Amino acid sequence: IAGIFRSVSASAVLLDLNKQQIINALGLAGSFASGINEFLSNGSNSKVLHIANAIKNGILVANFAKNNMSGPLSIFEGRDNIFKCFGIEQECDKTELDKGLGEIWQSMQVSIKPYPSCHFAHGLIDCAIALKNDGLKADEIKSIRCFVDEVPISFICDPL
Repeated sequence: IAGIFRSVSASAVLLDLNKQQIINALGLAGSFASGINEFLSNGSNSKVLHIANAIKNGILVANFAKNNMSGPLSIFEGRDNIFKCFGIEQECDKTELDKGLGEIWQSMQVSIKPYPSCHFAHGLIDCAIALKNDGLKADEIKSIRCFVDEVPISFICDPL
């Protein structure tokens, strides 16, 4: 859901949108927000489409707004907001949306993704690489037992 809003934010800066154009672009983005995790059910590679569509659509709606197309002005806080649309309104504290905006920069909280996989699997991948680097051979392994936190189980263990 959030990918397109990130893309709109970046596009707004690159296109030098004014405040009203940014509000319109974010509103328009709500009509394009999507991406579901059903690809996990069979391991399909369609997740790349979520990222590609979010970027493409963010650029598209920012250009729409730059050319005076209007969008909903209350996409995050309105009666039928984006959170309600996706059934997550109760989990969202809307007072946090603009807290520290322009004052607190989260760039140092961003990290490079070292592997082309769900980030929940990165620790397991690190362990496998460490075992290989220690000289362990595949034919020496009888079994592997991984202890995984409850939260990522549905992402990296299902449908196994």
